[in-house]
Amino acid sequence: MQCINGTREVRAGAFRAICRVDTLRLGDCRPSPRLQWSGEACPVCPRSEDEGDANRELRKFWDVDSFGVRARLVTLHAGEQKALDILDQSCKQQEFGYQLGLLWKTNRPSLPNNYDTALKRLESVERPLLKDPKLAEEYIKAINAYVEKGFARKLSEEERVKHGEQWFLPHHPVLSPHKPLPRVVYEMNVCVPDVYEMNCLLFGDKSSPCEANYAVIRTTEDNKEEWPVAAAVVKRDIFVDDLYTSCYDDDEAITLRKDVTNLMAKGGFPTRKWLSSSRKVLETIPEEEKAVPNKNVNSRELPSGRALGVKWDAKSDNLGFALAHIDRPKAQNTKRGILKRLAALYDPLGWASPYVVRAKILLQRTWSRGLQWDEQLPPDLAIEWQKWEEEMIWLKAFSVPRYIYREPSKVWSKFLIVFCDASEVAYAAAAFIRAKSTDGDYVCHLIMSKTRLMLLKTVSIPRGELMACQLAVRLAKSVCEQLGLDKCRVKYLSDSTTALWWIKGEPRKFRPFVANRVAEILSESDPIQWHHVGTKLNIADIASRGTSVADISADSTWIQGPEFLKSEFSEWPVDKVAVDFPEPSQAELKKSVLKVKVAPAKPVIDPAAYSSWIKLTRITVWIFRMCNNLRNKRNEYRDR
Repeated sequence: MQCINGTREVRAGAFRAICRVDTLRLGDCRPSPRLQWSGEACPVCPRSEDEGDANRELRKFWDVDSFGVRARLVTLHAGEQKALDILDQSCKQQEFGYQLGLLWKTNRPSLPNNYDTALKRLESVERPLLKDPKLAEEYIKAINAYVEKGFARKLSEEERVKHGEQWFLPHHPVLSPHKPLPRVVYEMNVCVPDVYEMNCLLFGDKSSPCEANYAVIRTTEDNKEEWPVAAAVVKRDIFVDDLYTSCYDDDEAITLRKDVTNLMAKGGFPTRKWLSSSRKVLETIPEEEKAVPNKNVNSRELPSGRALGVKWDAKSDNLGFALAHIDRPKAQNTKRGILKRLAALYDPLGWASPYVVRAKILLQRTWSRGLQWDEQLPPDLAIEWQKWEEEMIWLKAFSVPRYIYREPSKVWSKFLIVFCDASEVAYAAAAFIRAKSTDGDYVCHLIMSKTRLMLLKTVSIPRGELMACQLAVRLAKSVCEQLGLDKCRVKYLSDSTTALWWIKGEPRKFRPFVANRVAEILSESDPIQWHHVGTKLNIADIASRGTSVADISADSTWIQGPEFLKSEFSEWPVDKVAVDFPEPSQAELKKSVLKVKVAPAKPVIDPAAYSSWIKLTRITVWIFRMCNNLRNKRNEYRDR
């Protein structure tokens, strides 16, 4: 759903486009010779939040830091299942896309007609535009483009009156140096004059990403018989409106690009901004569909770009860090300054986690000392922070190969080796791919790593090591899913014999803290996959303690892995875990307590009821005499 300008003169109405919510259609509204991702055609509306800048930055950082190791929900909750049911029931394929119903909440309130309020908001947007003719002209072009592309249509007066419930969306321009026209942003939480009805999905409300992703998945499902490979690739490798994948050779890449383009066109999702590290593939892509148009592929340098926030040099086919913020002035020596610098370092795969963990530890120490966001750091923390910030510029030279196998033509036997370790301040896991070719060549490379800080509440080192093992299992699960490896082709290495002894045991024997984590570890791995390695050979040790950028270069042990990984498993310096283990690990054993309730039997003769010993003995004798007499009479009766 999108907007168009009215026919009035510039001062009064060039920007006057009232948007009304109606049925959504995902995808382009008519055939277009240009290939583009539909996300580019739909304006994005930011949600208003009451959180401060610091809290938002902190949430953003932890979201990235938790990538790949976050605990997963197995089932959908009731709200998610209801949303999926609505999409399934309302989905209809149109000529150039899908039509979906809005995800209304149960017992939704009746929306009032906010035309007057929206009109006032629009007038406030027009005032600054009238003072900037160039911006006003570009904004008019952006609005007009909606009608030209079929994203919106103008309603007649009869249509406007005929519609019952109405809600108008205000909009305003947002400039971007990477876009030729201003981006039109709709304010979904409030509301906008001529009235236009939007035909395509508007981003801004909570359900928009869900509906867009649903339409993409539905496109792959509905067309997987015609393009099975492309459908599987899109479903596996697409993220929002970006697709990143890899092929074994140029011919496969050329075929896949064509199939993906045809597949996505079926759902009304034109594709563009294609980039490849192969000149042969680039030559087959029309200029208007390339990420960098008019680029001479015969020149020495191929274009570079970003892959989901990570720098990608197509010429060398290497990945690195996008560090544009390094040239900015240094951050202030405050807790807020640490967080801003830390959040700006985008490292979802954890290549620089031994360096990043130092800043995370420093940030935690500011919390433990009770420092406020804008309070100056104490001298000892300020020195550590300045040293860390000065090293960041060294990351500019950091790069790792995107494709780690030297010769694609060879057949490689792959294993995932995951190291884990814990210290007093943090725990970490690092996953390495170890591949052996049929010719006996070995390749080993870091795939992904993650670090976590220890709790402010004191945690014992053995418990910390067990938390590192849990992190290793979650990390291995994510990596195996992406690489298509079976979880049995994973080996885990730890230098903690205590944690390994717990993993070899049964969860029910341990206290809840250990039992819960051992249960999760055993649900995704087998005890025979766990091995003990010496601390000096445990590469995760530097990630749990922190180190400088100089120690994590592309040719370092941190990236290439320990040397013993490039040998046969039988030659590895690993030990077996003993069945019987000393006292430290047994401290977590659950103690069994048995309770026995004894009911005292009543005495036949209660001595406390008699005043003298003689009387007690006399009565006792009488009772025994009577018992004997009764027994004798019973025997006489039997003899008869």
